Amino acid sequence: DPSLEDSLRQKWAVWRKGGVNAECVCRVAEQNLSLLKDSGALDREMERWPQQKTCDEAFGEMEEWIRTRFAYLDQHFGWDTK
Repeated sequence: DPSLEDSLRQKWAVWRKGGVNAECVCRVAEQNLSLLKDSGALDREMERWPQQKTCDEAFGEMEEWIRTRFAYLDQHFGWDTK
């Protein structure tokens, strides 16, 4: 919705100035993955619902998506990362 563009741009700037970045999101995801691994929940899930990719492969793809998405949104909203 084009009428939301300015408010979204402002919200993106607030988040980015506040320290929200791809590295931060990836770090939180990695911490959550560690919790799943350490608790045994990930092993139980993988046993119950086997996947074609390893957890590390899937996590790597997710990290790449997060970094790519941040780059896209930075460009879309005109956020200067320099």
